[in-house]
Amino acid sequence: MVAKLISGTEISKQVLDEVAEQLKLTKSNCPSFSVVLAIVQVGNRPDSNVYIGAKIKKAAEIGAEGRLVKLPDTITQPELEAEVEKLNVDDDVDGIIVQLPLDCRNTIDVDGVIDRIHPIKVF
Repeated sequence: MVAKLISGTEISKQVLDEVAEQLKLTKSNCPSFSVVLAIVQVGNRPDSNVYIGAKIKKAAEIGAEGRLVKLPDTITQPELEAEVEKLNVDDDVDGIIVQLPLDCRNTIDVDGVIDRIHPIKVF
């Protein structure tokens, strides 16, 4: 078997182009349709700010909204879980990303917080 070198950049572009086209088509059939990606940030890490900015920009490029939910670095794990659960039951939110690493003073078990998109909201 011969290994095949693939381009993650090219695959990413193809996927984003397909999603953008699907969103455009859906919006043309249902003008009130929107997609919201909630990005949860704990604290204010400069490197996280850069990645979040890129995610919000990319969301806009494909016709979605990147919505930043900024939480203080003093948040506890139960408080963070409650914030994620609020987003989970928010009908306006279609996907949730918890930006890692968490910048917090309190210990939060990152294994307990996951990125998720509910299967019912997948095209």
